[in-house]
Amino acid sequence: MNRNLSMLSATFREMGRRLGPAFSLDLHALALFRIALGSVLLIDLLIRLSDFPAHYSEVGVMPLSEAAAFSSAVPLLPMHLVHHGNVWQAGMFGLGLLFSIGVIAGFFTRGCLLGLWLVLGAIHARNPLVLYGADTLLLCLLFWSFFLPLGARWGLDAARYGWQGLSAVNPVGSAAYVCQIAVVYFFSFLSKTGESWRNGEAVGLVLQLDQYTSRLGAQVLSYPGLLEWLTWFTLGIELIAPLLLLVPKMKVRIFGVLMLGVMQIGFAVLMELGLFPFVSLIALIPFLRVQREANLKTQGRFESRRLVLWREGLALVCLGIMLLWNIGVSRVEFQRTRLKSILPGPLVGVVERLRLDQSWSMFSPDPPVDDGWLVFEGTLSSGQQVDLRSPQNGLSWEKPENVSSSFLGDRWKAYLLNLVQRGLSWRSMAEFLVAEWDESHSTEQKIAALRITYMLSLIHISEPT
Repeated sequence: MNRNLSMLSATFREMGRRLGPAFSLDLHALALFRIALGSVLLIDLLIRLSDFPAHYSEVGVMPLSEAAAFSSAVPLLPMHLVHHGNVWQAGMFGLGLLFSIGVIAGFFTRGCLLGLWLVLGAIHARNPLVLYGADTLLLCLLFWSFFLPLGARWGLDAARYGWQGLSAVNPVGSAAYVCQIAVVYFFSFLSKTGESWRNGEAVGLVLQLDQYTSRLGAQVLSYPGLLEWLTWFTLGIELIAPLLLLVPKMKVRIFGVLMLGVMQIGFAVLMELGLFPFVSLIALIPFLRVQREANLKTQGRFESRRLVLWREGLALVCLGIMLLWNIGVSRVEFQRTRLKSILPGPLVGVVERLRLDQSWSMFSPDPPVDDGWLVFEGTLSSGQQVDLRSPQNGLSWEKPENVSSSFLGDRWKAYLLNLVQRGLSWRSMAEFLVAEWDESHSTEQKIAALRITYMLSLIHISEPT
């Protein structure tokens, strides 16, 4: 056994010698990443809690008995299934908040990262219809962070375990993280195969989607030349920047980070995509060089060699699975369900429980051409008609001035658009709206009837010349 461990250790050391320059990460940058990641997860959980009765309680829009039908994956530890009561479900959020604080403080960092990944996976499974791209990316960041020494600087673990002698990161863990971020953008590029991306119209089509466009983004529509340039700019960055992240030279890597950072800032300014641009910016922090250090040893004194080797081995296996999965998804036109139907069930189960069943294909192969807004037409017992989501403004069928804001939050937007785009039942949503309204109004003002209408609006597509 000791001989096998020695051989495995020698193998990883050789990998570190060969791959280290390409995948080296600065420990101070990792500490900054840890604080930013823990903070955004803390904010995310608090935002979710503000809609807890609607999204996670038994009287809300997603009873526990229905949640499994909409989930694309089963979490490794399905804590949400232990009990349907609100106290238990709220307890998961409490654990998540504690783990987030632990990550920020760098206190039992790996344990808190693992706990947060498990808790967040269960929360995601509790109501899959409120999820969007930022949630997939957050789970990926948490997963690969487990293999990195995020607590080696600027945290309580650094003082407790004497990690100040560290300056380098184990090669497999850092390689896995670097490859994951490169995969996000490179496969996003590969997914953009539609005509609108080839002829330069894609960004213009995206910014016509009122559900996602900001006020500034709507103004940019007046500049068709700029829109075409932004389309090529987006494609160029998603192709070139991931390759630059793999270059050993720090200046080249930083240039790739800057390209991706500028693109994500553009997304945040021109569109309303919730946490996605901010999570994407946080994911780039480990590539920075915060403070130069000499290259010393790569593991804390408190960790046994066997534990480190097991963790590095697991990271290597998961890295292989992640790469092969993304290649497979690209071969079936980024349809995860189709790939799952081809692969053996046990293999799919492993990929799902590790939450590596990812697909990076936003606005692909072409941006959608259908847009719209919702009208919640309630008829009161008195015969008066009101808009249940905006009663103070009266019932109106006109397009809201800001369609994105009319969805009342990114989680609500994700949920409502899932109902529309997937043709799902509106019964739970209608029952929740009626119950919420009746609880705060008198008998004469109670809801007698409710009609939910999606006002479809097709975006303009220029005719080919």
